[in-house]
Amino acid sequence: MNVTLLAIDPTAESNAWTVVLQVGEDVEQFQIVRESVLIGDCQGWAFNAEPRFYDRFQFNQQITHEVFQVLRQIVNGESIALPRLIDRFYSSREAQAEMLDRRGEKLEVVG
Repeated sequence: MNVTLLAIDPTAESNAWTVVLQVGEDVEQFQIVRESVLIGDCQGWAFNAEPRFYDRFQFNQQITHEVFQVLRQIVNGESIALPRLIDRFYSSREAQAEMLDRRGEKLEVVG
């Protein structure tokens, strides 16, 4: 099933957004914030989502990466077009089979 980014709406809190994704037929909302981080002697920033977002896409890191890339574009003042097809959503079993296939191995079915 596909994942489509439907909307990114700023919240009342500074540096925070509500991200609306359609996963198959389900529409889900997640809160994502931009946080300051210290990297060595340099100040930077990173996105951090609510734990439910990471749980939902734990086998689909390509989706979290793409959502964060679109947020980066927004922070940089770039215009974006929505809705946007992000990628295919893999179940844990599909993700495992896909990774094995990329390595030239096959998923062994037991029982």
